[in-house]
Formats: sequence, structure tokens, C-alpha cells
Amino acid sequence: MIMYRGVTLGLKNNKLVKMKIAIAGTGFVGLSNTMLLSQHHDVVAVDIIEEKVKLLNNKLSPIVDSVSLDPPIGSHYNNS
Repeated sequence: MIMYRGVTLGLKNNKLVKMKIAIAGTGFVGLSNTMLLSQHHDVVAVDIIEEKVKLLNNKLSPIVDSVSLDPPIGSHYNNS
């Protein structure tokens, strides 16, 4: 379901209707919404940055997480 101006879109007679959706931008928000919505709808994401488009077309993420977890998750657990 998608809310647009208070109206629920994507439902007809209480059944999910496959929609065609375009997302502008493949940053954190755009790419997250694209991945979520593409589970049940036909989604196209567009971006003006050619490098991002090439990465996505090669099934690679243009988002790089620069935060390192130090210590790594789970390292405080005792494996004995």
C-alpha cells in the first residue's frame, strides 16, 4: 500500500494491485524505497549520477558504509 494525500493506493477490492512506480534518486532513501517497493511492484529507479547507475546495473550497491564496528558485533559473547 502507498499513501498519497491520505488515499491508499495499490489496493482494489482489498487485493494488492501491482503498480508501476518510478523513484528519482538512488541515495539512502531512494534505493531503500526502490528495494522495498520492488518486492510487490514494478519499480524503476533513476539517477543523474552515471557511476551509480552503472553499479546498480551490475547488481552492486552504490552505497558505501564508512562506519566500522569496533569491536565487531558479537565479540563480547563468550564462545565457550
